[in-house]
Amino acid sequence: MLNLKVMMFLCLSVIVVYCESDQVPINSSAAVESCLLETNMTRDEFEDMLTSPNARELTILKSHAHKCMFGCVMRKNHIVNDGVVSKEVLSKYVLNFYGRPDYKRRLIIKDVEHIVDVCAKKVADESETDECELAATLVTCIVLEANKAGLVDDPARQI
Repeated sequence: MLNLKVMMFLCLSVIVVYCESDQVPINSSAAVESCLLETNMTRDEFEDMLTSPNARELTILKSHAHKCMFGCVMRKNHIVNDGVVSKEVLSKYVLNFYGRPDYKRRLIIKDVEHIVDVCAKKVADESETDECELAATLVTCIVLEANKAGLVDDPARQI
């Protein structure tokens, strides 16, 4: 089963994360607020989406509105720019999520590089121009590839 915490972190960047290089926090709550306005989604709809019993299976990605919310937040956080995945930015998010506690980071760097390469290539190969569909493709790929690599979220960590 796909982990709700994984999806929340990778898709929406709702929490404060830390850049690998200098541990400077990137607060994306402003991006979420802006995207709520841009997509005409209410805060309640957004929270319901994240806490849906189907969230673990990524079935919520079937909703166009939810895909667009993900796409908007990815754009605002520079994960995707003009339909191109920033592998550097995405790598930091993925590494910081799966690389907790910090000692674990150096053990998974190669896995993260592989996941980001595979998923960035998948997005590029599909030549998707719709931000919403691109976001769904990217999120699904990251979660599935992370599972294949055996990367799992620490269940004790709260998001």
